[in-house]
Amino acid sequence: MNNQDCLVSVVITTYKRPLFILQRAIESVLKQTHTNLEIFVVDDQPEDRQRMKQIQETIHAYKDLRLSYIGLKEHGGACKARNVGIQHANGDFIAFLDDDDCWLPQKIEKQLEGFINEDIGMVYSPYINIADQSSEKVFIPCQKSGDLTQDLLWFNCIGGCSMTLIRSKILKICGVFDESLLSCQDYDLWMRIAQCSSIQFVPFVGIKKFDRRDSITNNIHATNQGFNIFIQKYQHLYQQFPNIYNYRLNLQGYRMIRMKSFKNAWLYYKRALHVKFFSRYNILWPFRGYYHLLKITIKKRLYSADA
Repeated sequence: MNNQDCLVSVVITTYKRPLFILQRAIESVLKQTHTNLEIFVVDDQPEDRQRMKQIQETIHAYKDLRLSYIGLKEHGGACKARNVGIQHANGDFIAFLDDDDCWLPQKIEKQLEGFINEDIGMVYSPYINIADQSSEKVFIPCQKSGDLTQDLLWFNCIGGCSMTLIRSKILKICGVFDESLLSCQDYDLWMRIAQCSSIQFVPFVGIKKFDRRDSITNNIHATNQGFNIFIQKYQHLYQQFPNIYNYRLNLQGYRMIRMKSFKNAWLYYKRALHVKFFSRYNILWPFRGYYHLLKITIKKRLYSADA
């Protein structure tokens, strides 16, 4: 069967999102040039009966038989919602869309073209990152294809769930989202997919990602919990590449500095020194972190002086 004729399952997970933003996501899927779709809106806010009814009425108003509503019995988090969507999916391929992101019309069509052979388990693409209404920037991932296991050890070079399209049978081999993780859930799945299949980069910008302040990446506890479990899961790989392991720990320390969690930053830097004492990253990342704080402090003082 030609990939362009295949059924694609789309899972949109939603939680406490304003209805008009969820509608933007749904409509971006309905406008896809690849029309052989089944679309599941998985509602992870069962305690709000009024909102549940509003979402159901919104879906019904589209009068599109491809759209289905799934309400969770209890709040389980985004990964629980995605896994429930996977259980209902019948498609040859599956795509995930966060409720505050949206796709450009050819996203699925172009990504399907990336599955040039059966060995490819997932494709990924660049996206437009929107920080506010006046700031749009195209983010281009690592642009590599093939075995990305080692590339992913450095950092999540693929991006989030909205940027990918996955061959459904691969999830039966490598598993679904790890619901025990508070962060790095997509990163963890990409790593498992990379170890059991090839991954293909498709150079088509088909996703709009909207930055938000309530992102899980701004939660210190969740960020550290997910990162530490991820490192532990793939310890056997990191031990083969001490330079990458050192880099990864230093990078996490840098992120902690940016989040002003200095105690955690110091702990990561100590771990990095233990992994590889003579490494340029032991100087580079702490310098970048504290330089970032210095710039913010100077800007605040200049702003206060002007005021």
